[in-house]
Amino acid sequence: RYQNRVVEFNGEELQIQIQERNRTILRSNDSEVDCNCTIEENENGLRAQFSNGKNAQIKIMPSVASENALARLRLKVCSEENNCTIELKEVGNRNQTRVAYEVQIERHARILGIFQTKMQNRVQVDAETGEVIDVRKPWWAFIATEPSEQ
Repeated sequence: RYQNRVVEFNGEELQIQIQERNRTILRSNDSEVDCNCTIEENENGLRAQFSNGKNAQIKIMPSVASENALARLRLKVCSEENNCTIELKEVGNRNQTRVAYEVQIERHARILGIFQTKMQNRVQVDAETGEVIDVRKPWWAFIATEPSEQ
């Protein structure tokens, strides 16, 4: 049994769908974000509570985070068709953790313009500031070319 609610967040409607096993899906505009957390409203906006008991403030809409990540990856849209996923998760190490939207995509690429392969790209966007905090590509990405999106 799923529980749905809609909240006003940063001037936009945000749909929060609570699923089984502490999974939450956030939807705003065309963005859908998966989270292994509980989302609560408070006086400062939204707060994510993770399974390890840590809480984190969310100040950026999923749609804004998605736009920032897609711009960094030079993509127009994140969807199942292009193997793109967005997840809200806790990142960092030990006492330097924060909450970030993580966009992962699998793209076709050519190594040295000859060998066709698939490349996993990952971008993390801070959920409080909206800034890109990490970009990860395979070590060989510097000799690969990715097709531009139409």
